Order: sequence, then structure tokens, then C-alpha cells
Amino acid sequence: MRWIDAGLELALESGDPEQVVDQLADMRAKSLGALGRDPADDLAARIDSFERPSGTHSAGRSFGEAKLTTTRCDHCGWDPSEERATRLPVGEVNALADALRPARQAAQPVRSDKVGRNEPCPCGSGQKYKRCHGR
Repeated sequence: MRWIDAGLELALESGDPEQVVDQLADMRAKSLGALGRDPADDLAARIDSFERPSGTHSAGRSFGEAKLTTTRCDHCGWDPSEERATRLPVGEVNALADALRPARQAAQPVRSDKVGRNEPCPCGSGQKYKRCHGR
């Protein structure tokens, strides 16, 4: 809770250039509600009286929940009525992912005539090469 309050204090003092006051206020209200504490206090009053720069989100908007929209977006022109259903069964998605994934080839061990010092000795003694025939 302290970091939310500290973030709100900083945002209110600086004029909220990152536009996070509403998000932090929403998070604070939900946290206080979950703790059974009253969210209406001095800080809440300061948040309510804070003047937001024009073009930002309005107070009271919930940022933690997605809302399905049925209207065209003014910003980008996206229209939900133009969306087509693209749901595939999980089995088909997995099959498609397997088909698109590049085939892995089993890594072949590198063969060399030279025996490493810490490798088992090729004579079959069970000792390291450096202790057996590597001297």
C-alpha cells in the first residue's frame, strides 16, 4: 500500500506527466476495499480534486477490467463488426504450431582421433587417458 500512496503523491505533486493517477487511484481503492478499509480519506479527496490535463482519461474509469466495445474506434478506425471468428480447436493449433516449427535434427557427436586428457582411456582400463596411456 505504501508504494501506491507514494506513487500517487509523486504523480499529484508533479502534475501527473505519465498520466498514472487514475490507474493508481483505482488500484488503491481496490486494495483498500480488499483490506476492509475505507478508501475515502485525505489522499482520495486530493485525487478527486486533481485537475487532469486535457485529452487524458477521466476520473473514475476502471483500468483493471477489460470492457468489450461494440462501436468503431475514433482513434484508429477499428470496427468490431468487421472482425471474423478465428477460433480453432486446441488440437488444430498444436498441429499448426508443429508444422511451422523447424524440424530439429539430432545433433551428431563430434568424432576425433585425438583423445582428450580427461576422457576415459581407449585401452579400456577405466582410468583417465592422462593417468594411463597419456604419459
